Amino acid sequence: MADLGLGSSAGGVAYREPQFPAEFRGLFFCEWGRAVMRCAPESLGSGFAPLKEIEFAAGAENDPYGFKPTDLVVDRDGSLLVADWADGQRPKRGRARIYRISHGTPTRSDNGEKVPSGDLDRTITRLDSESYYERLEAQLGIERRGREGTDAVLASLAPDKLGERGRMHAVWILTNTLGPKAIDELFRLAQHDTDPRVRVQAVRALADLTDPVLTQHRVEAGSGDARLASRTSRRRDTRVEPRRFQPDADRFDAELSQGTNRLLVQLASVPDAALEFHARIRRKSSKAEHERLVEAALSRTGNVERGRKLFLTVEKSQCLKCHRLGELGERVGPELTGIGSRFSRVHIVESLLEPSRTIAAGFQSQTIVLQDGRVLNGLKVSETEETLVLADNQGKKQSLRKADIEEQKAHAQSIMPDGLERTFTADEFVDLISFLTSEKQATGR
Repeated sequence: MADLGLGSSAGGVAYREPQFPAEFRGLFFCEWGRAVMRCAPESLGSGFAPLKEIEFAAGAENDPYGFKPTDLVVDRDGSLLVADWADGQRPKRGRARIYRISHGTPTRSDNGEKVPSGDLDRTITRLDSESYYERLEAQLGIERRGREGTDAVLASLAPDKLGERGRMHAVWILTNTLGPKAIDELFRLAQHDTDPRVRVQAVRALADLTDPVLTQHRVEAGSGDARLASRTSRRRDTRVEPRRFQPDADRFDAELSQGTNRLLVQLASVPDAALEFHARIRRKSSKAEHERLVEAALSRTGNVERGRKLFLTVEKSQCLKCHRLGELGERVGPELTGIGSRFSRVHIVESLLEPSRTIAAGFQSQTIVLQDGRVLNGLKVSETEETLVLADNQGKKQSLRKADIEEQKAHAQSIMPDGLERTFTADEFVDLISFLTSEKQATGR
């Protein structure tokens, strides 16, 4: 999944705590004798977009002992502990070192507070915590409650009671406590939950309960359950009559059911020619102007150099106010370096026209109500024990004292303003898209 280059990668860890800023939550690997590297996975279809390593921590050039990280773990307070190996190097230092890396002052997300063993409702609430440690502690605590915990989890699966994180942990609570008796509820989640990550966890749990298992050093495999296999493969199939697509006549109406829908496209064999296919699902309420720009951006090549000049003109595109490209711009919104390698052309087009359609993890907008009555909206870019830094859609940052915050709520909405496309002509929009899709990741580091 990650391009680890030609180095000697050693220990790795997935960072899932809220202590680091959102852009640093991902995978960390030790590259022995050189540095700690990081990469941030981004979903793309059923897998992940191509990843590139970014140097996170390296030894100083004047360090006579060098930096030889071999392994790393995430501590309970969200800081990163890095083990450094000592060998027979000269000058001899005699022992290894352990480094603690944190962002600001590390604190536990729950402030070390222990939930009373009888407070089941509060424990279930912690299944939605930003902290993986806190979620896991809550999961294990509920599992220890046996049937009482299971019944409470089943009740919490009602709409609006548990978020996506909480429902993913609920899948495994039911699996670990009920075993095969959880199959019906897991099927319900796999078929009807609104979040694909929850559906995936339910399918994995079903596989764990029904696939062969290793016991006493042997694979214990029965004959399988034909009814379960049939039930797993059952799906709703709404078909559109096959048709030959022609230029300017490649649109059709189809009713999509809730959940997963599949589009099957058969491309004719064209010798010595490259085929490129774009699929776009459009809501019937989509704006006509958006349709015109989408058609132009997907059917025309555009001028990359003109698009680059537009991108760099902050007053026109506004991109660099919040986004980073190479050494330019601000680290408020998602990184745009190498965007052409990570996303398809149609995805980039839709992200500009409908910023809130797909939001990268950790980049949801926040509404903060202060004790003096002010209401602020923006993106949380950093946080310490005492302060929180919020950035607005112009990239302006404001540091707030947590003691002054009365209420804080996240929204499934981007801070990127709607309507930016209205500042471009159709030709300029096509040029900008051509520039962004030309921004590819360099091979290697």
